[in-house]
Amino acid sequence: MKRILLAVLFLMFGLVGVSTAQDLPVKPEPRHAQIKVKFERDGTKEKFTELVPVPHQTADKTFWTFMLVDQAAVIANVEILQRTCLAQPNCRINPVYGGFRPSRGTQYGVAEAIYGVVLYATWHYKRRDDAAKAFGAKIYGDDHYWLIPVAHIASNVIGAVTTIGARP
Repeated sequence: MKRILLAVLFLMFGLVGVSTAQDLPVKPEPRHAQIKVKFERDGTKEKFTELVPVPHQTADKTFWTFMLVDQAAVIANVEILQRTCLAQPNCRINPVYGGFRPSRGTQYGVAEAIYGVVLYATWHYKRRDDAAKAFGAKIYGDDHYWLIPVAHIASNVIGAVTTIGARP
């Protein structure tokens, strides 16, 4: 039995052979994510698109700070609307929420759907902005990614202040 096992092992190693360092597969270079960025040539108004690697993680401290403040503004707006405005018989509600007296679940469903769109748009434009800055170029037009969450925060704060001001 031992002779058969040794013969099988000898044939296996004899057929396979001993691999050398030259035979080992080469590990491929890690590929960074790439994104299309629109640029403008210096001195001319010619615009062109270039694939640029994204150098680091897009969702950094700045991104999450904007998003957490935005989420807090959404929650404050919905809760203030629920506690103050819906207690009054003739309070007007934003028609985006649907219906005359939308439930808390309906309001959160609509508000969080809008928040999801804001989150994705902010991430997308921040990613483009980071890639262009790492490339050493200034992109035209869309380099102010932070305007999207700031506008959404402002709309929620204005909604909450308006609701508080509508109390009798």
